[in-house]
Amino acid sequence: MKNMIFYITVIMLSGLMIVVMMNNQEKVSPKVITVSKSYAYHYDSNQSIEIPIYLNQADHPLSDLSSYSMVYIANEDATKKLELDLIKVLEGHHESYLNETYLLYTLIFNMPYLDNLFEIADCFIHIDLINDDSYELMIGTFSLYHIQTSSKNLEWTSLSGMKQEHSFLSRLNKIIIEYATITETIDYIEISPHIETTFELKDNQLIIYIENDNYLLDNVPVIIHYANNEQQVIENFRYIIDYHILKESGMLINLYALN
Repeated sequence: MKNMIFYITVIMLSGLMIVVMMNNQEKVSPKVITVSKSYAYHYDSNQSIEIPIYLNQADHPLSDLSSYSMVYIANEDATKKLELDLIKVLEGHHESYLNETYLLYTLIFNMPYLDNLFEIADCFIHIDLINDDSYELMIGTFSLYHIQTSSKNLEWTSLSGMKQEHSFLSRLNKIIIEYATITETIDYIEISPHIETTFELKDNQLIIYIENDNYLLDNVPVIIHYANNEQQVIENFRYIIDYHILKESGMLINLYALN
């Protein structure tokens, strides 16, 4: 009988210790991460705008499309802004940052129609939720081109992109466009108003060299300006897919506490 009482007492004390330890564990506060990136798009109604965020809590309202009330992007003092139509919140992969696990959520928006170039050098995304919470998150730079006419002087056959050698940062350093024919002289090439490029033609390849910068860069249009004033657009293409953004982006990470 004494042995039974002893064993019951040990089990009860062990259970009590587990409860105390669980209650004393530091609760993880909800956080969101954005990584400063160069967002550059050419208007195409068949394309969407994608802005990634990272959450350390999968059940936070920012992970649920129905929780959103309004979203817009703007400069720091909101004198220049563009409202966006959020259509999906897609859950992605897990990444680690400062001993916490974050889950990628990609905010997907309808492509807004604008009839001229729209750009914001220091761009923030503003999110209003239906529970009256509001967040302002730095995302990097943003540009949206609208080219009404497009020539076909370059008959291209494949696209590829490369990072800078020995660099972990998820940023394009070079775009290689293989082509069959080219019928006009290229004057210059744009991928974003904020990014300088140079190029060369070599062995049926158009090689575009991209200015080095800290901001991430993986998805851009290629806008070719010819000497005869014609323009040709190669639509947005995702050149780099990276699953270790938080590990490799260093000072580009923007960390915010959530309600």
